[in-house]
Amino acid sequence: LWVSSGFNKETVDRVTQILERFKKDLSEDKAQVLQEISSLGADAALFLTTNLGALPEEALGQIGPLLARMKVAETRAPATKALAHRNPQVRVQAVALLSELGVPASENDLLPMLKDSDLRVRGQTLEALVKFGSREALDPVTKLCTDPESAVRSKALVGLQRLLKKLDQEREILPRLSRAL
Repeated sequence: LWVSSGFNKETVDRVTQILERFKKDLSEDKAQVLQEISSLGADAALFLTTNLGALPEEALGQIGPLLARMKVAETRAPATKALAHRNPQVRVQAVALLSELGVPASENDLLPMLKDSDLRVRGQTLEALVKFGSREALDPVTKLCTDPESAVRSKALVGLQRLLKKLDQEREILPRLSRAL
């Protein structure tokens, strides 16, 4: 189930134990249980990112932000690979992790995610691109203002406004929107 070759066996065993404790319905605080992973360092972060698709569904929403807080640059490659995973929740967490790592090179990997079939993935990608604040994101973010999902359209309008402000082009919002519509 786990991709564990190349990782420290003790780290893999410890992370596995922590995840087992997380899955069991114990009275322990689940966030606190996962927090123990951060003390294991970069190898644990890389192991978890490599195995995003194998993580328990209920842990994904908490592990993604934990990995992002750990800011281990080596997690970029496995997070980029996870963008193609069949589970949309894995893709959402991969986008969030790349966004938190703040690696502008990730932008090229994220642009295709704006066309993802899952609205959560499109929304998370939009937030990441606005955070990066580059000109290359303007046209794709503008196109999302016509997304079939109202939640994505709404996020796109706010995101476009924030992006234009970052680029000191606030007056461009109406011309951009009129061209998109």
